[in-house]
Amino acid sequence: MAVTRFAAVDIGAYNVQLKIFEITKEKGIVKIDNLKKEMELGSEVYRTGKLSFKTIEELCQVLYEFLMVIKGYKITNYAIGATSGIRSASNINTILDRIKVRTGFEVKVLSNSEQRFLSFKAVIACESRFAEVTNKPSAIVEVGSTSTQISIFEDGVLIATNNIRLGSIRIRELISGLSEDSSHTDALIEELLMNDLQTLTRLYLKDTKVENVIVIGEILAADVRKNLPNYKNTIYSATEFLSYSTKAPCMKIYKKIVETFKAKNVIISDVDMCDAMAADFALDNKKIKVAHNFDNDILEEARNICKRYNGSTKHITLLCEHTDEIFDMMKKYHGLNQRDKLMLSIAAILHDCGKYVSMRYAAECSYNIIMSTEIIGLSHKERELVANVVKYNTTEIGDARELGISNEDYLKIVKLVAILRVSNAMDRSHKQKYKNHKIEIKGNELHIIANTEDDITLESSLFKDKADFFEEVYGIKPILRKKKGM
Repeated sequence: MAVTRFAAVDIGAYNVQLKIFEITKEKGIVKIDNLKKEMELGSEVYRTGKLSFKTIEELCQVLYEFLMVIKGYKITNYAIGATSGIRSASNINTILDRIKVRTGFEVKVLSNSEQRFLSFKAVIACESRFAEVTNKPSAIVEVGSTSTQISIFEDGVLIATNNIRLGSIRIRELISGLSEDSSHTDALIEELLMNDLQTLTRLYLKDTKVENVIVIGEILAADVRKNLPNYKNTIYSATEFLSYSTKAPCMKIYKKIVETFKAKNVIISDVDMCDAMAADFALDNKKIKVAHNFDNDILEEARNICKRYNGSTKHITLLCEHTDEIFDMMKKYHGLNQRDKLMLSIAAILHDCGKYVSMRYAAECSYNIIMSTEIIGLSHKERELVANVVKYNTTEIGDARELGISNEDYLKIVKLVAILRVSNAMDRSHKQKYKNHKIEIKGNELHIIANTEDDITLESSLFKDKADFFEEVYGIKPILRKKKGM
């Protein structure tokens, strides 16, 4: 039995934690050691906007001690992640530099969408009941230090996710300024929550009733471990969960969400960010297998954004088929990977979203919509890549210096734009004339042959500029034509 050891370090809002795991295909992800140091990083950043030099030094010392433990286990596979406690600090660059100098650790600061997506991976990889539960409409709810994420699954697929700017630190600040009157606190939390919950329900749950809620979160897990010894093997009724007495302020949010959704059942999962990083490593390196398709979650989220801005479903479906096919056909010419292909698919799905705001300035509006919309599973850099590919699908692209990006990122954008432009030109009329077609490379030409009796004059007349740009990027000239005799 092949065993892989993995270490995960989470620099969280309340704790700095190290977990050591053993990963096998037979047993999955098994924790073998756990060290934790309480540090109120999130509270300090929330109060002052940054971490003091003293706190940074204390953090570095804790991380150095963790490094010695990792070396003691002779572990070479490890990840160090930071969430809102570091992410929101105004002196984030100083913090990361000091950690690197003192420990050698390269800390990955996770965006909110990356953090929540890793939490999904942990729940799906570690929670055996996930597939069964999410066959019916279900929600994963995670209350963090500064915000709450609510993600809705139906038939095992992510259909919506929303971030509410209310977390345990903000609740604690509210409570500290009030009397002991809990009803007053509950009323304030309800006012803060309800508008976002009603918006989520109106946009995504018109015909869907959430039956199951899976609750996760660092503070909740610590609380239930002390008070509910059998929670891992129990599916609680909503009534039982709502009657659960606890002093954890975040429980007020969980209860209000369960109550608003009128859910039937609640499952408590104690996965944390260390578990999430371990699951991410194990899945990406094929150390374990799950049936769930995580890329499809990201694509489904993009499709939902497209629907919100009245995108053309038939056109988008065909466009994605075209981009996938051309991407695969050009594999030896572009040198890009499967993650880049996913970015291209997202760009294809969202390429026209800006027309909802302005037909004249659609490219700029599309860029702004994508940059201001959280797409679960994408980092800020990836979202910016998608936004640029969409923007330059219809506008002139400058050089890397004008865009303020690296040459490597610039070349990736240009390669994806070239494929998107040609793919989009194949369905310029939005009438799916190239639904049945053949694509092949002959010498220095990419032949796209339509098996159709439709008039392709519009597509052919507008294709030249797109083909010229594609040839400039790849040295391959796209040729668009009908099958002989059609």
